[in-house]
Amino acid sequence: MPDIQQQQQQQQQQQQQQKEKHNRKSSNSSSNNSNNSSSNNSNDSSSKRQRSSGSSKHTKHQTPTQQHQQQQQQQQQQQQQHQQQQQDQQQQQQQQQHQQQEQQQQQRVSTPLDVIYKQQQQQQQQQQQHHHHQQQQQRHQQQQQQQQQQQQQQQQQQHHHQQQQRNYNYNYRSAAAAATAAAAAAAAGEEAAAEGEEAAAAATEAAA
Repeated sequence: MPDIQQQQQQQQQQQQQQKEKHNRKSSNSSSNNSNNSSSNNSNDSSSKRQRSSGSSKHTKHQTPTQQHQQQQQQQQQQQQQHQQQQQDQQQQQQQQQHQQQEQQQQQRVSTPLDVIYKQQQQQQQQQQQHHHHQQQQQRHQQQQQQQQQQQQQQQQQQHHHQQQQRNYNYNYRSAAAAATAAAAAAAAGEEAAAEGEEAAAAATEAAA
């Protein structure tokens, strides 16, 4: 009987050690993933800022309408960057929640139940706060998308107005050119008629 108890204790110890190794590996991998994602996201946001700052330099020799469209495009790029940052924050918060769950599993092995219960309550409160913050960010993103749609509609209306103005100018110039040509033709007709009358008068005098 003592041999069987010793074997059972050894098996339990081995299983416990394997669980601890697995938890350490998972926590390390999740922390590495969070670090990599945060560095990649920071690089993406910095490159987007460089593109937006570079595009703002080409505003010389533009009409007021083109400058207004350029400003609207820059605002849209800034809003997209802000949305990307918010999505990055949400991913980081989800990773933190995953790490907290793993820590809970590790603590259950050697922590008393009352302490675990308090920690779980605190973590649930934090998760609820994170969830509320995510909802606020989503509402803010929806508002930004609506603003972008409104700006796009304004740009389309401005483009349509510009097209109408160009068509009106073209029609006006065409009508003016046609009127000038008609006046020239009428003047040429009058000159030809006068020359015809003079020729007829000269022929009449010659016949007399």
